[in-house]
Amino acid sequence: MEIQVKDFSLQNTYFGSSDAVKLTLTASVPMTWIDERLKWNSSDFPQSETVFVKESEVWSPNFGLDITFDENGIHCGTGKCFVHISGKWPYGIVSCALKLGSWDRVDGNTVMDNFDTYVIAERGLQNPHWKMLSIASSKTSKTSALHNKTFTVIVVKFIVERISTLYDICITMPAFVMASVNLVVLWLPLKSNMRYVVLMVILHAHYIFLQQLSWLAPSSGDDTPFVLIFFRNSLFATASMLVFVTISRNLAARQYPVPRWLDIAMNLIDSQPLVAMLFPTAADASMKSHDISEDG
Repeated sequence: MEIQVKDFSLQNTYFGSSDAVKLTLTASVPMTWIDERLKWNSSDFPQSETVFVKESEVWSPNFGLDITFDENGIHCGTGKCFVHISGKWPYGIVSCALKLGSWDRVDGNTVMDNFDTYVIAERGLQNPHWKMLSIASSKTSKTSALHNKTFTVIVVKFIVERISTLYDICITMPAFVMASVNLVVLWLPLKSNMRYVVLMVILHAHYIFLQQLSWLAPSSGDDTPFVLIFFRNSLFATASMLVFVTISRNLAARQYPVPRWLDIAMNLIDSQPLVAMLFPTAADASMKSHDISEDG
């Protein structure tokens, strides 16, 4: 007796996302097989056109995801797909391979010796959270070291990309604004108190965003998302600018000659037009240092 699973397919495939780090795949898997024990000769029953059989009496292949049951019927795994974090969150591309197979063997033949596999994605491209890039299927063999038997496994590989429209608004744009404001601070007058106000507001905004991202970003894996590294470096740059502004303001208020090393640095900045354009307050301080030196 030979029993085979034929016309294997994944139909009506679509993706759903209930939170920031969970991806749920829903699909129906229709199968067609032939059971030799259910064969009967219709001529022997001329009065019967239809035969009703209980579902419990119909044999079905032990076919499941990731071979979740061994040949003794013991549950040995789960149907989850574990994804490695690449650090590109929330713009990463997720690759997930689902393995489907069966331990059943009948008269030396595996359940899936011959089959046609194909994938139909009717609703996959309409999901608002994930974009399905490709779906591929293949057949591999797996050998049981315990019983020295070979089993057929169907591998269906999905590649999806996260649609991050919300993150563009909530993460990318604030990061760009903070970096721009840090540059604007350098254009403010050296004695203006607005420098301190703006820098303190930016520091507070960094703390808020880091706290929020710590709840949204995936915490597992060795690779830290690049967006967290950006906010960390930006926080350090803002704190350094606060120290730089404080030192510059105290030096500008001094009534005695500027230190020699600072005079040399200001002369170097003053001799570079591009640097003077990006750091106008430094150029002003250089002019003041020249005036103090000449008066002295």
